[in-house]
Amino acid sequence: MTRARLACIASAALLTPLAATGTAAAQAPGTQEIGQSAASEQIAGSSATSVQHGPVNQNISVRIGSPGDDGAVTQTNSSAASSAAGNHNATGQSASQGAAGPARQAIGQDASNAQKALSAAESVQVAPRNENISVRIHSPGDNGPVTQTNNSSATSKAGNANHTSQEAAQRAGGGMLGAEACKGCPGGSPAVQAIGQDARSGQAAGSEGLSAQLAPANSGQGPGGGGPVTQANTSDASSAAGNSARTHQAADQAAAPGFGTVVQAIGQAAANRQLAGSQAASLQDRPANVAGGAGGGAVDQRNTSSAGSSAGNRNETRQAARQLAGGVIVLPRLAERCPGCDGGGHDPAVQAIGQDASNRQGAWSEALSKQICPLNHAHAALLGGERRPAPSKAAPAPWSLEQLSDSGARSGSGNAAATGQDARQSR
Repeated sequence: MTRARLACIASAALLTPLAATGTAAAQAPGTQEIGQSAASEQIAGSSATSVQHGPVNQNISVRIGSPGDDGAVTQTNSSAASSAAGNHNATGQSASQGAAGPARQAIGQDASNAQKALSAAESVQVAPRNENISVRIHSPGDNGPVTQTNNSSATSKAGNANHTSQEAAQRAGGGMLGAEACKGCPGGSPAVQAIGQDARSGQAAGSEGLSAQLAPANSGQGPGGGGPVTQANTSDASSAAGNSARTHQAADQAAAPGFGTVVQAIGQAAANRQLAGSQAASLQDRPANVAGGAGGGAVDQRNTSSAGSSAGNRNETRQAARQLAGGVIVLPRLAERCPGCDGGGHDPAVQAIGQDASNRQGAWSEALSKQICPLNHAHAALLGGERRPAPSKAAPAPWSLEQLSDSGARSGSGNAAATGQDARQSR
């Protein structure tokens, strides 16, 4: 049986009323109608911006003929922005119908959901600078550790979640009626059951994260017994967008023995559209780390730029339909009164199930990490004729230098759809 024919049967069962059958002595048919509609529209927007223009951290220490040690110096320039937008919708519909006698039962359920979430985060640093200068003249002692950091980070998230559940049950449990009550249908009056379920979901999520550093600089200098120097310029951006939709539809129809013609129609439709977009960008323009001084200590310099982006869609649709027509035993002497019977002692049963699940998903993700002319520089000046012995194999070198420039980008996009359809018909 084609889908078009199934649709016609279901439409006829839903829209066309039956002509009254039987006489006044027959039990009057019961009419039951249930209509449920749930519509939801959600929009969420979020934006966060953090900007630093020309921040400067400066530490100058001058020691002339003064014994002692400089303390620890910590300098930090931080810019952070975080943004999140989300929508959540849970729709539940349940309908139950029970008729003791001949029945016309109709259930219609409609659940539509539209969601949109946008999120943007931006963190910008312009010319941040950390500088530490230590001058020691005829002053014994060592400089303390120096830590200098410029950080810029941006995080953005957007997500939609929709859970729709539809359940419908119809029972026609009437008893045997006399043949005179329904001419042509000695089994009893007809039972008509119709269920229509429709669930539509539209979701869109967009997320964007941007972190930019323009000409960040860290500088540490000083003669004498230099302590450890740690310098870092970091730019990080992260963005995520995701959609999740779960649709559940269940329909159950049962007609007990004692009816004439049994017409059962179930139509289920689940449509889901999802779109997720994510973009992350991390940019460093001419980052510079410079360390210098006599008496060399450990120097650690790092320029790091990273960007991460992810976009994903997930859809789970479940459709289950079951139809049971118990049939009616027709006595041989009355069989000629029911020309539509199959001759085996049963009234005709018409069962139609139509299931339609459509899913459209689109996901895109983009990540960019860029460093322009990164510079890590360390130098030592030995003044006043100072000489250092050449390092032996057993002794470590007086300088311990580590320089690292990193640029990394991560991007991922994915779609997952799980659709299950189950239909059962039993005469």
